[in-house]
Amino acid sequence: MRERRWRRAPSFRQALRLGRKTSSARHAEGLWTVREIQSSMFLSISTPVRRLLPSCLGRLLPVAVLAVGAALAAAPCARAGDAGGITRAMVAKGLAAHRAVIDLKLVKATTTSNMSNLVGRMVFEVNGSSCDGYTVNFRFVTKVRDSNGKGRITDLRTSTFESGDSNQFDFLTQTYVDGKRTESTEGSARRKDGEVTVSLKEPQQSQFVLPGEVVFPNAHLVEMVYRALVGDRFAAVTLYDGSEGGEKVFPTSLGIGKEQTGPDDFSAEPAADIPLLHGVRRWPVSVAYYNGETGQGGEQTPVYEMRFLLYENGVSRSLVIDYGSFVLEGKVTELEPLEKPSCD
Repeated sequence: MRERRWRRAPSFRQALRLGRKTSSARHAEGLWTVREIQSSMFLSISTPVRRLLPSCLGRLLPVAVLAVGAALAAAPCARAGDAGGITRAMVAKGLAAHRAVIDLKLVKATTTSNMSNLVGRMVFEVNGSSCDGYTVNFRFVTKVRDSNGKGRITDLRTSTFESGDSNQFDFLTQTYVDGKRTESTEGSARRKDGEVTVSLKEPQQSQFVLPGEVVFPNAHLVEMVYRALVGDRFAAVTLYDGSEGGEKVFPTSLGIGKEQTGPDDFSAEPAADIPLLHGVRRWPVSVAYYNGETGQGGEQTPVYEMRFLLYENGVSRSLVIDYGSFVLEGKVTELEPLEKPSCD
């Protein structure tokens, strides 16, 4: 079943082999023809943003991120989980297959950021189901100019497949700078016997083992929705998404705000005003991503924080990405539901 679904929703690698581009690629390339922006060289800042997804994806929020004590550390998302009749398996079945386009702009920058302007476009497609697994094709193009007028164009392309039981994760990430490929990471991760074995093909062949409690991007999203549904406000989850050369895991802390009730306000994002989101439960959520480094006071400081409005079907909007020295704001400009295969 998973193999068949993989063929129906080709990965970025498969699309390249077939000599065609995914619609995500076409949407991302169209950014620079439909918007008048300055044509000078731009500076890349997108490397850590590959974890959007999301998870964001993404892969994947508006209350402040709070420190999470050891007692709040989340158990692995792969466990059964049951609170008030709600299970993670139920959450996974409710995720929506969809395509989204998010345009980003710089809304705040300090002098230490050395940045004068940024525009970007994020495009992702989520295909599959909880039984066949999910394929996510993601592309993120940024144009950034520094305070000296120098910079570059960065094009990040990621394709992943995650099985419905979150025991299998395949990933391919490619980064292009000014049209030239500068980085490529490809590999797979398998969960078995309480641990996760990662096998990398690029940038160089290697194999290593991670603790079994790490989760993959789709399970990370499921955990967010699950925690919101059962009324949890804080949780800590360790994420592995194949980024940063495929060799790092990222502790994350989740902060989940009070459920929003009443009419949904789509005035700032009219493209999101579609039946896919009408009447769907929603929460403001924040996610902080850490790299394990500690600050001067001994506390860990996040690499960046994301805030967005999360819906029960896994769709999100009203994105804010805070790097500390600069802040990006993302608005949904296109949102389209995709056909979701039956699990029968």
